[in-house]
Amino acid sequence: MMKSKRVYSIDSCTLMNFNIYYKREFFSTIWDGLDALTEDERLIASEFVLEEIKRGNDALVKWANEHKSIFKRTNREQIEIVKEIMSTHGSLVKHNSEENQADPFVIALAIEGKRKYEDQMFPTEEFVVITDETYRPERIKIPNVCQHYGIECIDRFGFFDEMGWSW
Repeated sequence: MMKSKRVYSIDSCTLMNFNIYYKREFFSTIWDGLDALTEDERLIASEFVLEEIKRGNDALVKWANEHKSIFKRTNREQIEIVKEIMSTHGSLVKHNSEENQADPFVIALAIEGKRKYEDQMFPTEEFVVITDETYRPERIKIPNVCQHYGIECIDRFGFFDEMGWSW
Protein backbone atom coordinates (compact mmCIF):
# COMPACT_ATOMS: atom_id res chain seq x y z
CA MET A 1 0.00 0.00 0.00
CA MET A 2 1.29 3.45 -0.95
CA LYS A 3 1.84 5.87 1.92
CA SER A 4 -0.20 9.04 1.68
CA LYS A 5 1.53 12.36 1.14
CA ARG A 6 1.23 14.78 4.05
CA VAL A 7 0.18 18.29 3.09
CA TYR A 8 0.68 21.03 5.67
CA SER A 9 -1.63 24.04 6.07
CA ILE A 10 0.50 26.55 7.95
CA ASP A 11 -0.61 29.38 10.20
CA SER A 12 0.87 32.87 9.96
CA CYS A 13 2.13 32.82 13.57
CA THR A 14 4.29 29.80 12.78
CA LEU A 15 5.79 31.39 9.68
CA MET A 16 6.39 34.58 11.65
CA ASN A 17 8.11 32.60 14.40
CA PHE A 18 10.29 30.85 11.81
CA ASN A 19 11.33 34.29 10.63
CA ILE A 20 12.01 35.60 14.15
CA TYR A 21 13.76 32.60 15.71
CA TYR A 22 15.27 30.80 12.71
CA LYS A 23 16.94 33.38 10.47
CA ARG A 24 17.79 31.90 7.10
CA GLU A 25 21.49 32.73 7.36
CA PHE A 26 21.76 30.57 10.49
CA PHE A 27 19.07 27.93 9.90
CA SER A 28 19.25 27.27 6.17
CA THR A 29 18.10 23.66 6.67
CA ILE A 30 14.67 24.87 7.74
CA TRP A 31 14.26 27.41 4.94
CA ASP A 32 15.62 25.04 2.28
CA GLY A 33 13.16 22.45 3.58
CA LEU A 34 10.27 24.92 3.37
CA ASP A 35 11.36 25.78 -0.18
CA ALA A 36 11.35 22.08 -1.11
CA LEU A 37 7.91 21.55 0.45
CA THR A 38 6.50 24.46 -1.55
CA GLU A 39 7.95 23.06 -4.76
CA ASP A 40 6.38 19.68 -3.95
CA GLU A 41 3.03 21.40 -3.16
CA ARG A 42 3.10 20.01 0.37
CA LEU A 43 3.06 23.38 2.14
CA ILE A 44 -0.05 25.50 1.73
CA ALA A 45 -1.54 28.54 3.39
CA SER A 46 -4.60 30.70 3.04
CA GLU A 47 -4.37 33.96 1.15
CA PHE A 48 -5.31 35.53 4.50
CA VAL A 49 -2.04 34.24 5.96
CA LEU A 50 -0.26 36.20 3.23
CA GLU A 51 -2.23 39.31 4.22
CA GLU A 52 -1.15 38.89 7.84
CA ILE A 53 2.48 38.38 6.82
CA LYS A 54 2.44 41.48 4.61
CA ARG A 55 1.70 43.67 7.62
CA GLY A 56 5.41 43.30 8.31
CA ASN A 57 8.31 44.52 6.24
CA ASP A 58 10.98 41.88 6.61
CA ALA A 59 12.59 38.77 5.14
CA LEU A 60 9.36 36.80 5.57
CA VAL A 61 7.50 39.19 3.25
CA LYS A 62 10.24 38.69 0.66
CA TRP A 63 10.04 34.90 1.11
CA ALA A 64 6.24 34.96 0.82
CA ASN A 65 6.43 37.01 -2.38
CA GLU A 66 8.87 34.46 -3.81
CA HIS A 67 6.54 31.56 -2.87
CA LYS A 68 3.12 32.93 -3.80
CA SER A 69 1.99 29.52 -5.06
CA ILE A 70 1.52 28.27 -1.49
CA PHE A 71 -1.07 30.95 -0.74
CA LYS A 72 -4.39 29.52 -1.89
CA ARG A 73 -7.26 31.68 -3.02
CA THR A 74 -10.41 31.27 -0.99
CA ASN A 75 -13.11 29.29 -2.77
CA ARG A 76 -16.80 28.71 -2.10
CA GLU A 77 -16.22 25.41 -0.26
CA GLN A 78 -13.73 27.05 2.12
CA ILE A 79 -16.17 29.87 2.81
CA GLU A 80 -18.86 27.32 3.70
CA ILE A 81 -16.40 25.49 5.97
CA VAL A 82 -15.44 28.78 7.67
CA LYS A 83 -19.14 29.52 8.25
CA GLU A 84 -19.49 26.08 9.82
CA ILE A 85 -16.40 26.64 12.00
CA MET A 86 -17.56 30.07 13.14
CA SER A 87 -21.07 28.82 13.94
CA THR A 88 -19.65 26.46 16.57
CA HIS A 89 -16.34 28.18 17.43
CA GLY A 90 -17.17 31.87 17.06
CA SER A 91 -14.52 33.06 19.51
CA LEU A 92 -11.74 31.68 17.29
CA VAL A 93 -11.60 35.10 15.65
CA LYS A 94 -11.62 38.34 17.56
CA HIS A 95 -14.26 40.48 15.92
CA ASN A 96 -13.20 44.14 15.55
CA SER A 97 -9.55 43.08 15.38
CA GLU A 98 -7.12 42.26 12.62
CA GLU A 99 -5.62 39.53 14.80
CA ASN A 100 -6.14 35.85 13.90
CA GLN A 101 -8.40 36.57 10.94
CA ALA A 102 -6.66 33.83 8.93
CA ASP A 103 -7.18 31.12 11.56
CA PRO A 104 -10.48 29.66 10.33
CA PHE A 105 -9.17 29.66 6.76
CA VAL A 106 -6.02 27.76 7.78
CA ILE A 107 -8.27 25.08 9.24
CA ALA A 108 -10.71 25.22 6.30
CA LEU A 109 -7.89 24.41 3.85
CA ALA A 110 -7.11 21.24 5.79
CA ILE A 111 -10.77 20.26 6.17
CA GLU A 112 -11.37 20.83 2.46
CA GLY A 113 -8.40 18.61 1.62
CA LYS A 114 -9.48 15.93 4.07
CA ARG A 115 -13.02 15.85 2.68
CA LYS A 116 -11.69 15.57 -0.85
CA TYR A 117 -9.91 12.30 0.00
CA GLU A 118 -11.95 10.82 2.86
CA ASP A 119 -14.07 8.60 0.62
CA GLN A 120 -11.03 6.92 -0.90
CA MET A 121 -10.06 3.54 0.47
CA PHE A 122 -6.39 4.59 0.33
CA PRO A 123 -6.21 8.39 0.47
CA THR A 124 -3.22 9.79 -1.41
CA GLU A 125 -3.02 12.95 0.67
CA GLU A 126 -3.34 13.62 4.40
CA PHE A 127 -3.82 17.18 5.66
CA VAL A 128 -2.17 18.55 8.79
CA VAL A 129 -2.34 22.03 10.35
CA ILE A 130 0.83 23.63 11.69
CA THR A 131 0.39 26.31 14.33
CA ASP A 132 2.28 27.54 17.36
CA GLU A 133 -1.00 27.96 19.21
CA THR A 134 -1.63 25.41 21.93
CA TYR A 135 -4.75 23.52 22.91
CA ARG A 136 -6.51 25.21 25.80
CA PRO A 137 -9.81 23.82 27.06
CA GLU A 138 -10.90 27.22 28.37
CA ARG A 139 -10.25 29.09 25.07
CA ILE A 140 -10.94 28.40 21.42
CA LYS A 141 -7.69 28.18 19.48
CA ILE A 142 -6.70 26.45 16.24
CA PRO A 143 -5.82 23.11 17.97
CA ASN A 144 -9.26 23.02 19.64
CA VAL A 145 -11.05 23.42 16.32
CA CYS A 146 -8.78 20.92 14.59
CA GLN A 147 -9.54 18.36 17.29
CA HIS A 148 -13.27 18.96 16.79
CA TYR A 149 -12.95 18.24 13.05
CA GLY A 150 -10.51 15.34 13.34
CA ILE A 151 -7.66 17.27 11.74
CA GLU A 152 -4.17 16.57 13.01
CA CYS A 153 -2.53 19.71 14.40
CA ILE A 154 1.17 20.01 15.20
CA ASP A 155 3.42 22.80 16.37
CA ARG A 156 6.69 23.86 14.73
CA PHE A 157 8.71 21.44 16.85
CA GLY A 158 6.53 18.50 15.83
CA PHE A 159 6.90 19.68 12.25
CA PHE A 160 10.71 19.81 12.60
CA ASP A 161 10.66 16.26 13.97
CA GLU A 162 8.51 15.00 11.10
CA MET A 163 10.85 16.59 8.59
CA GLY A 164 13.92 15.26 10.35
CA TRP A 165 15.38 18.75 10.45
CA SER A 166 18.21 19.49 12.78
CA TRP A 167 20.88 22.12 12.95
